[in-house]
Amino acid sequence: MRYFLCIHKIKNRSNEERMDKMENQLIEYAVIYERGETNWGAYVPDLPGCVSIGDTLAEVQENIKEAIELYLEVLKEDGKPIPKPSTIVGKVSVNV
Repeated sequence: MRYFLCIHKIKNRSNEERMDKMENQLIEYAVIYERGETNWGAYVPDLPGCVSIGDTLAEVQENIKEAIELYLEVLKEDGKPIPKPSTIVGKVSVNV
């Protein structure tokens, strides 16, 4: 199952058309992956509303990358700035 949602409007375009519009700038965003009872979910804290689900971890990883690309494309088309990554992800170990 392929599903991704961005709060902003998303236009239906091929990957090639989307990549032609994107500059060759590499930005790395933190992505949170969560395993549900029947699937995987992912969201990008620095891009509010940019979420995705997939049947497997690999599928949700692919889907969230596409969702991020679409999200950033819409921001550019609307003349809005691209958010700079600011989320830091870490782990904390505790005794149980």
